[in-house]
Amino acid sequence: MRLLLPATALVALAACTPEPRYATVDTGGDVLDLRADWPDPPEGGFQVKTPTVRMPPGSDALKCFYGQWTGPDMGVVSHVPLHPLDFHHHSLIKDVPPADPHVPGDFIDCGGPDQSGGMPRAPLFHSVNIGQPQGDGSTIILPEGMAFRFPSGQLWSADVHYVNPTDQTVLVNNAFNIGLIPVDEVDTWVGSFEHDVGVLTIPPGGQHEEFFDCPVKAGSSVLSISSHMHSFGLRYVVDVIRADGRVENVLLVEEWLPEHRYDPPSVHFGPGQLIMEEGDKLRTTCVWFNPSDQEIGFPAEMCTTSGVATDIVEPIYCEAGEIVDRSR
Repeated sequence: MRLLLPATALVALAACTPEPRYATVDTGGDVLDLRADWPDPPEGGFQVKTPTVRMPPGSDALKCFYGQWTGPDMGVVSHVPLHPLDFHHHSLIKDVPPADPHVPGDFIDCGGPDQSGGMPRAPLFHSVNIGQPQGDGSTIILPEGMAFRFPSGQLWSADVHYVNPTDQTVLVNNAFNIGLIPVDEVDTWVGSFEHDVGVLTIPPGGQHEEFFDCPVKAGSSVLSISSHMHSFGLRYVVDVIRADGRVENVLLVEEWLPEHRYDPPSVHFGPGQLIMEEGDKLRTTCVWFNPSDQEIGFPAEMCTTSGVATDIVEPIYCEAGEIVDRSR
């Protein structure tokens, strides 16, 4: 199912799209071709390449490209999304739950209201910027000896989203370079989590706040926490709510800036610095200001906390405080 946006939502998305961050090449015609020959993956790794995404003038594109890892069980130690920066919203490699009906090779419009074009799921890999960042996007830099599980048979979906507010048709393509190590070189497994507000409705003409709590596996060591809103955001807060009621702030963005949509604030912890205990939860609080006379919801706005922690075997997706069962 194609993601159909009302005109007001598309206008809001276009208004939130910054000026291109590098000079595009204007073909002088009706088509702006931003496709590229992306560099090869690291030695011993592999590359995911999406087909061409074609966006008519004044449209958005949210696409899912399905695939499967058919090699042996491995550990993932690096993940660099490659994409044109212009008009880009996100590029993620996501988990595919067993109940998802799509098969490797499918390239579909995803994110429909009935979820027929992609079920809720967490990215397989999230940013852990311990060290020097490499490339653009959600780059993994893990402490030595740590890796994400990448079992043989793992189904994945390359989830890419662009917004084209121009009067030209735009062509783009994506690649993901993924670095691998044998499982016998892994000392500690890590996994990703994504906590989302769920159904979002921001009333017109003023400030609006929502919060929700999601658990993180007891005994795990949180390595990173990142924020995500769009350009109507005012404030973003993530607290650890301990089982005994204590509140520990771990991420605070007092003033959410429009550029944070593409460069979201995040925090990073060394192993053992932030341990989750039985009954602890992460609380996300988002505050927006809606200056319009209409309601705003997804995709014009979001509230999503993502992160990485040790001892997570499968990616965890939590929506509005409830862990979503991968098998449903």
